[in-house]
Amino acid sequence: MTICSQCDIEKRSRLLDRTPRLRRAFRDALLISITSPDCHSALVNLSSFKEVIFLQFDDLELEQPAGDSTCEGVPISDQQALDIAHAVQRHRAAPLIICQCEAGISRSAGAAAAILNFHTQDDRP
Repeated sequence: MTICSQCDIEKRSRLLDRTPRLRRAFRDALLISITSPDCHSALVNLSSFKEVIFLQFDDLELEQPAGDSTCEGVPISDQQALDIAHAVQRHRAAPLIICQCEAGISRSAGAAAAILNFHTQDDRP
């Protein structure tokens, strides 16, 4: 499991085009790319990865009750959580899962922790 920022994954994607050894390491990887709804998705070469799923939701600090109209921002939806779960299930044998968000801190780490917790009942790397 790798967690990185949008800038990092875009740099790595450019390197993949020029580095055969690195390309081989990533070709079976699943990339979960998360950005805010008002930002562009990561610019990556889709053929460099086994699968890329693009999700857009905001980085929210506090859990908001469902239907709370005071929530500022777009939280992850149930469907997006299912999209992540289904992608991880499809790529259960993948040697590498990369979770990427704009800063590589909150949303990507949260997705990685949820994946680890699901598979191992432990969200520590």
